[in-house]
Amino acid sequence: MALGKCLGSGTYCSVYNLKNDPDSVAKVYNNPNDILDDYMLREISILSTFKHVNMIHLKKIETRSSGKVTLIMEKCQSELKPSQYSKDPSMRKEIIRQLLQVLSFLHSHGVIHRDVKPANILLAKDGSVRLCDFNTAIYLGLGVCYKNTKMATEASTLWWRAPEALLDDFHYDYKVDIWSVGIVLLSMIIGKEPLCGDNCVHQLFLTYRMLGTPGTDDIWPEASTLPNWSPKHPQWTHLGLQDMLKTATEEEKDLLSHMLTYPKTRQSAHSLLQHSFFL
Repeated sequence: MALGKCLGSGTYCSVYNLKNDPDSVAKVYNNPNDILDDYMLREISILSTFKHVNMIHLKKIETRSSGKVTLIMEKCQSELKPSQYSKDPSMRKEIIRQLLQVLSFLHSHGVIHRDVKPANILLAKDGSVRLCDFNTAIYLGLGVCYKNTKMATEASTLWWRAPEALLDDFHYDYKVDIWSVGIVLLSMIIGKEPLCGDNCVHQLFLTYRMLGTPGTDDIWPEASTLPNWSPKHPQWTHLGLQDMLKTATEEEKDLLSHMLTYPKTRQSAHSLLQHSFFL
């Protein structure tokens, strides 16, 4: 296996072209340690166990004497660029449909991706979606009670992080992925990322400004029981989300009302696929 051009590097791994295989890329994990092993084994376990047309395809695993582990995966054309779809409702619909299809599959098998964002949404040569990067995904398995599992609230990238995770609800569920897909759709509609917080508190306040501050009345009273909620937080009642949807179709507006909402009323991927938006 001869590595070609480096396509990108992260904290724990790098992705390369393969000189002798134009249809594959190599994801190389460097210098394994306890933390790296956890990230690497999550991805290997999930990609080896579950197969779906909209999941990135793991072809094989190679281990070198140096301790480096390499995952050989299918090569896609590009990652999702939301700004390219601000004037293309039909493409937005198809991309979101495929994302919800793969998440419905994963959620039904007890897997939460936890880091859905444009960089982890790849487009194959035929334009179809591939969800990738399962390093922070969690597999709860069937029949496991979510409430008995304390989960990391910083698994997802900040700008796409659901409000329950921002408030340190350690018992969140699959709905965190739905929030992230909603942010992806909103990004495609307005042509830029809508909530670009500098830190967790700033991100939380941007979310409040968009949906209204929870913890009182009937918006999401349970929020007041979560560690990061405070009665001293600014109280926003104006729903800024509507101001962002001037260029959205009526069906997109309705779909987003079931995605970009607090967890009490946020719908599942399976339910959202039955929405008139996709019919």
